[in-house]
Amino acid sequence: MQPSAYTRYLMIASVALALPTAFAAKPAPSCSQNYTDLQAHKVVAPRPYEFKLVRDAEGNITVDVAAFRKELNEGIAAHNAALVGKDAKRLPPPKTLRVYVDNVLQGEMNISAKDFKAKLLPNEQYSVRLEALSADGRVLERTEHRLLEKTHIRAVNPASYEGEATLMVKSPLDASLGIDSEMPGVVQKIGRSKIVFVWKDPKDPRVLSLKGDIDFRTEHGGVGKETSYTATTAERKARGEPPLRFSKDDVFVKVDAAFNENSFLWDDMFTCLHVMSFNPGLCRSTVEFWLNVQKHHSQGLGDIPREVLKSNGTSFNIFETVHLGQTLPNGSYTNPNIMGDVVEALVDQTGLHADNRKLVEQVLESMEGYGKWMDEHRAVKDKNGKPMGYWISDLGSGMDNIGRAPGDDFTKVGYVDELARRIELEKSSARLNARLGNFEKMRKHEARAKELDKMLNTNYWSKEKGFYYDLVPGKDGKLVRQEDMPTVGGFWPLLSRSASPAQMKQISQLWNTAETFGGDFPVRSLPPVMDKLRPGSFYPKGGYWRGGNWAPTDIVKALGEERAGRPDLAAATINKKLAADTHISNEEVKKGGSKTVYETIGTDEAGKPIPGVQVEPDGRVHQTRKDFVGWGGTPHTFGKLRNSIGIRPVSPYAGPEKDRKKWIDAITKNPLFSNSTYFGQSPHAALPEQQKLFAEGFLEINPPFTLNDKPAEFSNYNFGGQAIGMKFENAGERNGNKLVRITIDAEGPLDVNLAYNDLKLVGEEHHEVVKLGSASPIVKVKTNAGGKKVVELELSPVK
Repeated sequence: MQPSAYTRYLMIASVALALPTAFAAKPAPSCSQNYTDLQAHKVVAPRPYEFKLVRDAEGNITVDVAAFRKELNEGIAAHNAALVGKDAKRLPPPKTLRVYVDNVLQGEMNISAKDFKAKLLPNEQYSVRLEALSADGRVLERTEHRLLEKTHIRAVNPASYEGEATLMVKSPLDASLGIDSEMPGVVQKIGRSKIVFVWKDPKDPRVLSLKGDIDFRTEHGGVGKETSYTATTAERKARGEPPLRFSKDDVFVKVDAAFNENSFLWDDMFTCLHVMSFNPGLCRSTVEFWLNVQKHHSQGLGDIPREVLKSNGTSFNIFETVHLGQTLPNGSYTNPNIMGDVVEALVDQTGLHADNRKLVEQVLESMEGYGKWMDEHRAVKDKNGKPMGYWISDLGSGMDNIGRAPGDDFTKVGYVDELARRIELEKSSARLNARLGNFEKMRKHEARAKELDKMLNTNYWSKEKGFYYDLVPGKDGKLVRQEDMPTVGGFWPLLSRSASPAQMKQISQLWNTAETFGGDFPVRSLPPVMDKLRPGSFYPKGGYWRGGNWAPTDIVKALGEERAGRPDLAAATINKKLAADTHISNEEVKKGGSKTVYETIGTDEAGKPIPGVQVEPDGRVHQTRKDFVGWGGTPHTFGKLRNSIGIRPVSPYAGPEKDRKKWIDAITKNPLFSNSTYFGQSPHAALPEQQKLFAEGFLEINPPFTLNDKPAEFSNYNFGGQAIGMKFENAGERNGNKLVRITIDAEGPLDVNLAYNDLKLVGEEHHEVVKLGSASPIVKVKTNAGGKKVVELELSPVK
């Protein structure tokens, strides 16, 4: 990590903010690594040599073999010199160099060559890596890929989605909080140009015949359901040839990070949550794409690469690199795996029909394999060989430059968020099995999750600090909490439902201040208090993951707070993000631009939100990208619906009817499902007809605000295969009970179960789990034709 390249700024210049008790006037804990020493420490984990690569305007690439050979030979000489007098094998000189392009061997030559040249297409993206071998075929050096990047991505023609209905979500608090109610539609529109297509067989003659830019379009039927595809080029049009037709057997149409011609697991899953609200089929296709990657382009161990080439589906990050004959595990090979949570949200919203049930079974198999791979290849153990957690790298964790591993030796760090994700693999598997009626399998995964929860809370939780921390090697080799490095990763145990109510109370008291992860600005990757814990490590303007705010972590924190029983905090987390994005978007409009969202954001000298800024080591200022949809849209669609106005779909049950009570007991009483629904607290829960409607699945409305004179509303939300709109407003009282009027709008026949809950909202100073105040029964709203339907729901108080 480099010293700060920024001028130090206060987040809010006019206010002196006191540190919470956990930080006040206390020295860094003795078990922690000293940050100043780390700054000066030049020895880092070994990594392969880099190489020089250039491409000219015609597409010709040149690899500087001579420079790479010189560095490699010097490294081998130094390595061998250090072995003098020791019983160890010396490294032989390199003999052969192999050059791979997109993981396909492009050429092999004697390493004495000056350079390697190859002709590639000028306007395409390629990944190049090298392997140096000795005369006996031993790999001495295997590099990571160098990317010849193409940022103009190959996307579906946006005209394919021109007829798509626009999602609208309005909260009665929008105006008072400074939130632009139009942003859900804005991000939906931006994202239409970032939907991509990936050929399942790039060698299909039809695909090979498409030269140059491809005009790829989707054809739709039903509620946004894609039925077929067409592709053509300028050349085909000039010859008067019709577009070629393709089916789902030929191509994946999926969401994308929209960085370049690679796909990223973490980015795609969070973007799935964004599009799910209005185009769940696009999310489903994206999950199927990654299942295909795991099946055909992994190591076959249950792993899923973090970043794959759209050209052929192979991994951009090498599974294992080699440096001076030593095989090195690559922590950047994988990404956070939240596929289970995404699929749970998908089936809650769209049901457990035959296709979704098949998808669930595939994802269960996928998570089983991935968990076993983590146990066998990513476990962190103490000096006695006892498992203590899981490692990844900062890049692999999604937090690219955050600096969590001392000396960059990530294999010895227990990443708290990675352990929480391992727990969530088990818990998500348990919950999905319960939905299918597989209660024995649910209990098996639940038992494993309890073991991991104990590991997490015994080792990663600091009762004194009230937070979760990574584990790093201490002075005696014992793994200790890195308590001078609180990161946003400490909120992942909320997502995995691993924190007790008492732990959640401490987190909400100590870590929602302006000096930590609270204040008016949305959650940062690192808190401002880092300036006291590790001077020079925090960047108010963003610094990428050194203080910037990121949409995925807003979603993680909000969902975690919801699962911990604090929907009020979850709403605040999302609303602060929406307000900050609105402020930045409005500034863009003032400058003559369009409404937008950015990849990451920070604050200026006055504490106002700005697009994230990063200063490179050479002094160049990098401002992050706008129109970042991608997952930049997720807080404005998924987050606003679920957390800002409280729209929560509750899954149907697809198991044997005789076990329906087991399902109801599981989802309302088992900690695996904690705070998934308020039905267990409802005064109507014991009624047989209510339990029947509950098992069919329903839309639960839990506003995290008091409904007064202004309504909340949404439109074109895809629930159960139906695009619906809804407005709910205060209708006074009936029989001394609150009355809520709900107007439902649908273009076609309607069949939806819904219930309205009034929550006992508490102020943040109470830090208590939110309870149900009063509730309507679940009602079935069914019509044979489109149009509006008005229902009035009387809320019975909880006794």
